Amino acid sequence: MRGRCAFRLKGRETLHGTEVQVVEYEETARPTLITSGNDDEVQAKGQLWIEKGTGVVVKTRLDTQLGDQEGELT
Repeated sequence: MRGRCAFRLKGRETLHGTEVQVVEYEETARPTLITSGNDDEVQAKGQLWIEKGTGVVVKTRLDTQLGDQEGELT
């Protein structure tokens, strides 16, 4: 994903009693990893909640949009 996406540290928060860093990502490479049933490219973006001490990803969010259709997966 590192070569396909741009990453940005959004901030820090506590999730279930654990300090995490929130990282936003946005797919920048083409072709996209996700395509529609008509082979249209669907750009992915979202967030990662990463445990500060271990680097373990404790939560993810994936947002997609194709025209006026939006999707979210957590």
